[in-house]
Amino acid sequence: MGYSMGATGLYIRTPDMAKLGLIYLDGGVFEGRRFISKEWCDIVFKRGYELKEIAPGCYAKGGMCGQMLLVDRSNSAVVAWMGYDNDGYSERMRRFISESTSLSV
Repeated sequence: MGYSMGATGLYIRTPDMAKLGLIYLDGGVFEGRRFISKEWCDIVFKRGYELKEIAPGCYAKGGMCGQMLLVDRSNSAVVAWMGYDNDGYSERMRRFISESTSLSV
């Protein structure tokens, strides 16, 4: 073994995925406790490590089955959702977010 496997899935509940987004939004801190260094958070946003900038100040990461984490630094907002996209659910969520905010996701 001796290596970690990437791109094999993240098993996480939606509230915990939102917390991860809040950690990144707050520079590595959640509820007063540091989980990730501020330097790492800066690198993630600056270089786009897995959080792609989809609009100025807004970053997102999608999953294989319609999961999405959206971190909007401009509006201090985080959106997390999960759902298999068999019925166009992800497209409806994107439309809802776009209509509810100034974002085009």
